[in-house]
Amino acid sequence: TPESAPAARVLRYLVRVPMLLWHLLVHLPLTLLLITPVTANLRLGSESLEHRVIRAWSAGLMRVFGFRLRRVGTPLPGAAMFVANHVSWVDISVLHSQRMMGFVAKHEISNWPLVGWLAVRGETIFHLR
Repeated sequence: TPESAPAARVLRYLVRVPMLLWHLLVHLPLTLLLITPVTANLRLGSESLEHRVIRAWSAGLMRVFGFRLRRVGTPLPGAAMFVANHVSWVDISVLHSQRMMGFVAKHEISNWPLVGWLAVRGETIFHLR
């Protein structure tokens, strides 16, 4: 009912804001510690630790924002190319939660605080426009 909508919104914020804070204040520092050049060569099965950690962090972020992803099929092994127009930052997190991949981005992003460093660690290819 329309009367319960504000109450549901408040409840949603009461649940999601602490989850987001936890994800940013606890999971992000752990992720940053695990994706340093020192750990770059560690492997967990067929995947590097760094890639697995990035995928896990992205999947956690999707859960924080209430996304429930359902993947149909299995990602192709080895190199593959996805071509898509993305609408927002959510697209990057959704794709990273399913498979580690590099993105193409404008060069300016490489100079952004924290985001630029994360993009470099996420194997982004930067281009000059």
